Amino acid sequence: MLKWGYPILLSNRVDPFAASNYRQALPLIEMLSALGIPLQFQTRGGLGVNDALSFIEPSVFYVSFVVLKEAQRAIIEPGATKLNERLDMVGALIDAGHEVIVGLNPAVPEWSPDPGPLLVELKRLGVHGVWIERIHFNYLQERAMKPGEKLAIGQAIIDRGRKRYTPKLDFDHFMKCRDLARVAGLEVFSLGQSEPTDFFTPYRKLYSKTFPIYPDFINALALGGYGPGDPITFNQFATFMTDQLPEGEQPIAHYLGATSRDLFRRRKIPHNMSYRDLLEIIWTEPKTKFSLVRSPAFAYAARRAGDGWIMWTDADDLPLLVYNEAGFTDYFQEVEL
Repeated sequence: MLKWGYPILLSNRVDPFAASNYRQALPLIEMLSALGIPLQFQTRGGLGVNDALSFIEPSVFYVSFVVLKEAQRAIIEPGATKLNERLDMVGALIDAGHEVIVGLNPAVPEWSPDPGPLLVELKRLGVHGVWIERIHFNYLQERAMKPGEKLAIGQAIIDRGRKRYTPKLDFDHFMKCRDLARVAGLEVFSLGQSEPTDFFTPYRKLYSKTFPIYPDFINALALGGYGPGDPITFNQFATFMTDQLPEGEQPIAHYLGATSRDLFRRRKIPHNMSYRDLLEIIWTEPKTKFSLVRSPAFAYAARRAGDGWIMWTDADDLPLLVYNEAGFTDYFQEVEL
């Protein structure tokens, strides 16, 4: 995506300012900045941040706060910066003209029992919003943990994170954190969120090009007054999304992801396709990871047929969807057309 001017994220895998990474990261960041390539950062702070501030353009920084007591933080995040140092970094970034969003991700009651004071302080510093999620582990992540990491996290938390559903303890804390963030005046976002949000405004402000995301489409539908009985066509969706996507065919079949491997056995998926082609697969295949109906915000418009459903379709025989700010509980919603 470099040739089209989309920003690079440093990094959702390794922290560029960790003690083990900053010596390699700084020359790379300086080179990318000199080439005019826009950058985004995910970090808990560390070494080299002040050096980077001397040459990077205004950027969005996602700063993680997960464990809110310093003694506990030192055990669970042993290589990370102290909480007060992280707050100092947030203030310095904002003073230097950068945008900061914070991740309370995951929100775990044992780690962040009362995030209210932190959220108020973040708002005072000028943080735009907070990304809040529930804890989740899959078996591969658990298998990759070292014994010391498991001991630090605690088997009870790991077991809750492995469940297919969110235990009440974690769900209640998740909702509490979202409420406290709103009270503090911060924009709030969580995956699967059905209501409109301005959480991603800093990205639109600082970068001339960004990939469109579902919250953008949800914002547009809410602004347009769409409700649970108003059908949405694929053409509406694709026209909106492709406005900021590269044109032509690209090697993008991998976007369907590991969770959609069975799709390649059921239908022919070309290696090269246009983004509109990719969006059509996502629109029609609920088993794909990024299918809209896997979000509570969307459902297929349908009519009852005995114990099942028959989907309403458009002139191209593609399903119609509906949107609900309050969320749906099923992949299908009964709609009279």
